[in-house]
Amino acid sequence: MNDVLPDPSATLEAQRVRRRRASDHMWLERGANRNWGWPLLAGGVGALALGLGVFWFLTRSATSPVAWFTANVVLWLALLVPVLVAFRLSIPRQLFRFRWADVILGVSVGLMVRMLADVLLRSERGFLPWPTLADGTGQLPALWWLDSIVSSALAAPVVEELFFRAFLLVALYAVFCRITGSPAAAGVASALISAALFMLLHVVTSDGGLSTIGAIAMLMMGLATAGLVLVTGRFWGALIAHLTFSGIWVTLALVGTAVGSVGTSTGLS
Repeated sequence: MNDVLPDPSATLEAQRVRRRRASDHMWLERGANRNWGWPLLAGGVGALALGLGVFWFLTRSATSPVAWFTANVVLWLALLVPVLVAFRLSIPRQLFRFRWADVILGVSVGLMVRMLADVLLRSERGFLPWPTLADGTGQLPALWWLDSIVSSALAAPVVEELFFRAFLLVALYAVFCRITGSPAAAGVASALISAALFMLLHVVTSDGGLSTIGAIAMLMMGLATAGLVLVTGRFWGALIAHLTFSGIWVTLALVGTAVGSVGTSTGLS
């Protein structure tokens, strides 16, 4: 009796096919992220509420940029805790896979939302004020770069996208997908809720400085970035969109400050 040895090339090809099929799975599929349930979601929302509460307490009488930055750091740490706990349990498959298309999509969405926000502001006021970082006397505040560049343009977008899109959106999607059995319904619900909480964070942290147009802009940004994550299944497009949105405002404000224009801080950064 002759034993037939398996073809090594066929075995290797079968292994490649299995690996390829496994890599094709995404966190958007039913049954994915089984470790992400109600307790994790409740902990995340609780961390958001606690962070905002501590932020409000620390900024009630804060007058210096360092005090405001410290309050922001405390808020960021509160938001990052549930993110780290969730990723300790499991990292959603392919969520952090990068494609160069994410850069194009992110920049395009960031530009689009910024343009829509400016259109809304122009329709409300009848003109489009040029933003500036200067105060009422035309002078730059002390440590202006700490708030306008380090916080608003760099740190805040990264932390907020990690919490609201990489964690909260995915957790909401996983929970609603199990409840409804419909990925489409879960996507809509998770996008709306995460975007609303994203807007709420900016309303609270603006200390009353966020206009109605600014709140609408934050809601649009929340919905747009959530849509990017849900459509592509990847995180990076949302982060790039947020960085683009905030970076455009800071860039224009720097130009406006340099030429001495009288603009407005509309809370759209």
